[in-house]
Amino acid sequence: MFGLILAFSILTIGTNLLCHYTIDTASRTINILLFQAVFSLQLILAVLLFFYALTICGLFNRKHAWLTVITTVLSLASLVMITTNIVNGWLFFFDKDMNFYRGFMYELYFIPFEIILIGSFAVPFIALHDGNTTDNLVIPAYSIIVAICITIQYFVPSLILSGLGVMIGNTLIYLNIQNSGKGTDPLTSVYSREAFTKYIDELIMEKKSYPLIYADIVGTSTINKTFGETNGNMMISQVAAMLCGLSGKNLIFRYTGDSFIILVRDTQHLNQFKDRLLGKLRSRFETGTMSIQLQMRMFCIMDTTKETSSESLTRTIEMAEKALRNAQPNTIPVINQEMADESQRTTEIKKALQRAIDNNSIEIFLQPVIDNKTGKVAAAEALARISDPLLGLIRPMDFIPIAEETGMISSMTLQVVNRVCMFLKSAPLDCYRDFKWVSINLSISDCLSRAQGEKICNIISSYGINPSKISFEITETMATIEKVLPENLKVLTEKGYTLALDDFGTEYANLDSALRLPFSLAKLDKSVIHIVHNGNRMKILKKMVEVFSDLGLETVAEGVDSQEIVNIATSAGARYLQGFFYSKPLPVNVFINYLISNKEQSKQ
Repeated sequence: MFGLILAFSILTIGTNLLCHYTIDTASRTINILLFQAVFSLQLILAVLLFFYALTICGLFNRKHAWLTVITTVLSLASLVMITTNIVNGWLFFFDKDMNFYRGFMYELYFIPFEIILIGSFAVPFIALHDGNTTDNLVIPAYSIIVAICITIQYFVPSLILSGLGVMIGNTLIYLNIQNSGKGTDPLTSVYSREAFTKYIDELIMEKKSYPLIYADIVGTSTINKTFGETNGNMMISQVAAMLCGLSGKNLIFRYTGDSFIILVRDTQHLNQFKDRLLGKLRSRFETGTMSIQLQMRMFCIMDTTKETSSESLTRTIEMAEKALRNAQPNTIPVINQEMADESQRTTEIKKALQRAIDNNSIEIFLQPVIDNKTGKVAAAEALARISDPLLGLIRPMDFIPIAEETGMISSMTLQVVNRVCMFLKSAPLDCYRDFKWVSINLSISDCLSRAQGEKICNIISSYGINPSKISFEITETMATIEKVLPENLKVLTEKGYTLALDDFGTEYANLDSALRLPFSLAKLDKSVIHIVHNGNRMKILKKMVEVFSDLGLETVAEGVDSQEIVNIATSAGARYLQGFFYSKPLPVNVFINYLISNKEQSKQ
């Protein structure tokens, strides 16, 4: 787009100068045609500037189509005035002595022209008002300069200032594009991550797609430790130079510290580019004091048309990077469509999670915990659930990792605590004395934040809930972070809340954590129970339960999904049982009915 603006700027300035020097020598017809060309080129330039502003500010879309419609109507009206002038002379005309005169529509022509310039000035501010981030305020400056120059030229036609204004404006845009702080990586001089984000958003908006190759240098940290960071940075710079040398009209972006993205605009020669790149990697890489066999972990994404934004493409790249982490270096596999679809699904779930948090619509399902001695429901585990109007019911295994990754887990925990308190306040639990507690899962961010702990306690106290009715589950992984957790967890236990060591056996079985931290319950992961198929392992499981008992911890066996597992857990001495054999997680109203039904069965 800037190339077009530059081309029409040169034509406009050239035609302006030609008119200035031929007005006294050329024929009347030639002068009229030349002046009409000047007016036409000025109009085209203004329209191009307007659409350039729309494009770089992210407003060239259906939502802002009204801007395009208004500009098109104004442009057509001005174009009609220009093209019919050769017949009617309403815009301008020459007398027999080649003197230039303005027609009665001369002033009218400048109205739509100035409106288009004002529109270009306003576009970046409309983008900011709509929440789009834009630093391209050079467009308003361009519009002001050209408007001032044309206004001066209107009153003093002999001063051909419109050309000067266009030249100054183009220089501003060029300097803005070339600003290394915005679009160029300072170390490698290739395009930056920010430039990649903007370029991809423009392609998605225009519904265009190019293949891209992700290339990550393997072993950069080892190279930095062995040869020093100076040599490491030199290597990264020379890799960038090597990619640029191979790329032709393809675009190179520094994506992270040691990874690059090649946007292959020369799609017809994609395979040849791959072959040249792989050929380079077969030779030893010489840089500074190093001579190494360069290895790069790469993959190719052929089509990005299903991506909705640069953010969703970034997620696809991250998923591909994780999936191919152990792939053979110096090969370029093509990412399949399923991975891109999964990325799109992840983006949609993230939006659904944000909607649920904003609308306070996260619900809880309760899974019963059975007392092995009495067969009664002794407790329940509260599990978050999201039912989105667009995606329907979303599985916890899909949204919990996203909540943790994005930091939304803390807000989600607060809503879960609130729902649990509502259940304990309204459910008829006073008549069911065997029901002891509801457990709530805490994430690592919940545990490490004192402010989050205070918010949780304040919610519970606002409902007047006895702290003994709440148990907080901490995973074994978090329990090993002993230097950070004890103080926060001690505050909870001092207030009367119980703590459960969750998922025991999934990481490093750290009994020392159970000794150091104030746990009252230990929940054995289903993987621990399910591997017991012979006498030796049963002895180990029994000893594990005995150790917990000696430490003063009751044991809950999770993942109880068959009578066989019930028998194994019972033989091992587990006090409580939880799993699909008894019930799946239930909505609150269904759980209350289950609770009442269990009570009636126990009476019989």
